[in-house]
Amino acid sequence: MKLDKGSPVPIYYQLIIDLERRILEKEWNIGELISSESELAKYYNVSRVTVRQSLDKLVHKNIIRKKRGQGSFLLNFPASNEDHSVHLPPSVKTKLMHFGIKMSAEVLSIEEIINPTYAEQLQLNHDEPIIQITRLFTSDKIPYSLNQSWLPSKQVPHILKKGLINNSVAQTLEIRYKTNLNSSDNWIEAITPPKEIASALKVDPNTVLMCITTIEKNSQQLIVEYAKTYWIKEQVRFHFSQYHAEPRTTK
Repeated sequence: MKLDKGSPVPIYYQLIIDLERRILEKEWNIGELISSESELAKYYNVSRVTVRQSLDKLVHKNIIRKKRGQGSFLLNFPASNEDHSVHLPPSVKTKLMHFGIKMSAEVLSIEEIINPTYAEQLQLNHDEPIIQITRLFTSDKIPYSLNQSWLPSKQVPHILKKGLINNSVAQTLEIRYKTNLNSSDNWIEAITPPKEIASALKVDPNTVLMCITTIEKNSQQLIVEYAKTYWIKEQVRFHFSQYHAEPRTTK
């Protein structure tokens, strides 16, 4: 893999991703010595400082072990941290933590707006007020995704004053407002983001992001949340499963 030095994703992090890929492809076996810092620096055309930073992260993740004067040895195969089901549960953070990614959510804004487009998605009258919530998800201070959620104001009274529980929309709906999320529909597409999204994720406006649009419904199948989550595509990939019903036989 050629590292993209023009990408907003740090070089050391691109290197981590590719080393984990090579490990998962069994380029090295458990207990084996992996390529040296100098070999990796030459292979990827980066400095040894960058290689050392990436290897230190793999040590922290318990994937490799360094032995002074000997090199780095493969300790464990990495978990498939970058595979995320497109059928995401209500909490993005919970899903990522399930895959071993320590994710932090930061609420960038909570505001009440009037927007006919989002009102229509929530099956509301065009002039009904809506709560718009914007959150940034990071891991080790590296942006992974940005989430925007729209909720009917009448379903979440005082949320502007009280905020979110643990910065989680799902927990806030379930705990404070006793709203049980029963089902969701998701659509995925590759897009170039609006300027404000690109700015929050610290990427160039021409960067292609993966966007998942989600509609959450309660047990009465009423829409309680409309959301868009923008993912930096270099840091995630999505896994799809398709199941086919057995053909019926006629007697």
